[in-house]
Amino acid sequence: LLGHVMAADRSLSELEADISHGYAPHLLRPEVEVTLRQAGPLKVWVDGEVRNPGMFDMPGDIDAYQAVIMAGGVLPSARSSRCALIRRGPGDVRMMKVIDLSAPRAEITPMRRGDIIFVPRSTLGELAAFFTQFRAALPIGFSYAINGGYAST
Repeated sequence: LLGHVMAADRSLSELEADISHGYAPHLLRPEVEVTLRQAGPLKVWVDGEVRNPGMFDMPGDIDAYQAVIMAGGVLPSARSSRCALIRRGPGDVRMMKVIDLSAPRAEITPMRRGDIIFVPRSTLGELAAFFTQFRAALPIGFSYAINGGYAST
């Protein structure tokens, strides 16, 4: 009668209420009981200036700082005080919150299924990337001297 019912990110009581409401036009006082057989894997994404960006299985209740540690930690070029936590809100709308994950003041922000953490580059990291690209585009080499000797590339 109802077909498929979306269960992701919903509690069992929410599902029971929605299914009961769906059956109400067809049945008199429907009573519905929903039982969880198997939960899907809890995955989070960590991207940006981390050593190993990617998707990770959550081994239990973890916070954003622990998720970044699972991704190998932040790179020296990271601006860990301005990380973005992106998660689905009501109505499947994406919401973003800026969190501070710098070690001494790391905010304890619990992770949820499907969360995304983006660690941006610092200003110094942006400059380093710019100069690396700029130097690579120049048609000249780089040379330096050690102990008065000459070397060229």
